[in-house]
Amino acid sequence: MAFPLLPAQATAKEIRQYPSRLWQVSMPEAPSVKPSYLLGTMHLSDPTIVNLPPHIEQVVKSAASYTMEVKLDGNSYKTLANLSVLKGPKTLSDLVGPDTFDQLVSVLKSRGLNRYGLERMKPWVV
Repeated sequence: MAFPLLPAQATAKEIRQYPSRLWQVSMPEAPSVKPSYLLGTMHLSDPTIVNLPPHIEQVVKSAASYTMEVKLDGNSYKTLANLSVLKGPKTLSDLVGPDTFDQLVSVLKSRGLNRYGLERMKPWVV
């Protein structure tokens, strides 16, 4: 569920079979552009959010990408850091191969990431 920058002509409409939680964002003047979806939630502990109804779960599972908002406080940063690092002897270059790893190093150098720091990151982080 990625939300690219859309021109002002993009529209959002509530999908009637998914009242109040799932909205479709589309560009009527460009029907070849696949729609994006916005799933609105309030409380993560709400069972109607944690246990998505099948029709919403189907939309989430069929999405090419998924983006979510996360509150990052001190504890969240610590947990995220621990989940982001490879444990054991395997490195990122072992997992993705040397050619792909060299490409990652080249692309991410401009963002301040170096070869040594990348080696310990899990693929999903990169």
